[in-house]
This record gives sequence, C-alpha cells and structure tokens, in this order.
Amino acid sequence: MDYSSIAFGGAYLIHQTLNIFDGVRDLNYYYGGGLSAYFWALNYKENFTGEDYESISFAVQGYLGAEYSFDEIPLNLSLERVPTISVD
Repeated sequence: MDYSSIAFGGAYLIHQTLNIFDGVRDLNYYYGGGLSAYFWALNYKENFTGEDYESISFAVQGYLGAEYSFDEIPLNLSLERVPTISVD
C-alpha cells in the first residue's frame, strides 16, 4: 500500500497580550480560523484490489493558543488547540 499527500492552507490569527502575571510582558494569546485543501492518493497495487484512489479533501479549522517569546535568546514556546472539520 502506498500513500502520498500534500496540503495547502492558510489561517487568519489575531494576537493579543495576555496580562495575567505581573512582570511577564512577552506572554500572548491568539485565536482565529483557517481553511485547508488536502490532495491525496492511495495505491493498493501491492495487495488487496489493485485499485488506486485519489481525492481532494477540504477542511475548516479554529485556532486558540498561547505563546511566550524569550528576549534573551531566539526561542518562542507555544501551545495551541486546532479543532478541524474535514469534508471529502
């Protein structure tokens, strides 16, 4: 079985400063939405029926996350949740 895919997507995110801790100024949160397209192919020639399947799937995502940027070093830590609804 051989599987290949490629995806293209984009998202619009709104970033805001999160002021819940005194003295922490580089903590942010973000939210937004996005769209994606997935192009995939599945090849069963090695076993099963010998048929090929190709399709395009579309998805809608919602984004919610938090991020912290360090001033002293080039490092950014983030945690996000991206629920996705996909349609073939």
